[in-house]
Order: sequence, then C-alpha cells, then structure tokens
Amino acid sequence: MLGIEGRRSSRVVLRIGILIEEPPPACPGRTAVVNRHGALVLSPRSYELGTSLRLRNLESGERVACRVVWTGGQDETSSHKLGVEFSEERPDFWGRDYESAILAEENDAG
Repeated sequence: MLGIEGRRSSRVVLRIGILIEEPPPACPGRTAVVNRHGALVLSPRSYELGTSLRLRNLESGERVACRVVWTGGQDETSSHKLGVEFSEERPDFWGRDYESAILAEENDAG
C-alpha cells in the first residue's frame, strides 16, 4: 500500500554519515532524507541514473546495495543530490533514530 506522496514508507529528515563503497573509489557522503526503501543522499561525487551503489551506514556499520533512481543537481555546498533505492526493504538500516522519528510523526498525526 502506498502512503502520502505515493511512497511505500514514510520519509524522515535524518542526517547520517555514509560511505559510498562501490563503485570505487569509496566516497563519503551523508543523508538528507531517509525511508525504509532508500534515501536522498548528498555526495561530493555525481553518479548517473541507474548506477549500482553499495552504501555503508557509518553509525551502525550496516551495508546495503542500492541504485541511483533520481539526480537533482547540486545543493548550496556543491554536494550532488542523489535519490537511491535499496535493492530490498531494509527497515533496520537507518537504526533507532529513524524508527523513533516515525513513531513521533505517527503520534503527532494521531
């Protein structure tokens, strides 16, 4: 079932340090918005649509395969905006901060 904005899971503004491990060379980045199926990633390097990536969450050490499904130019810090979609749903990838934010959002709406 699709939620608001046709998304499969709720989006949360969450800044998490990541490492884009593949394709080489590895590149540090951070998230701007996350959900159970992917994220809006800010990267110093650009990637083409369809590029397969492997991300590592620097807080938890978890890794996930994903692909670039959207590119949005650069932000005010010259970071490239990338929409990435996980190869499979990973509700645990973003950790407790994501789940806490979802619960708080549901309580505010309810």
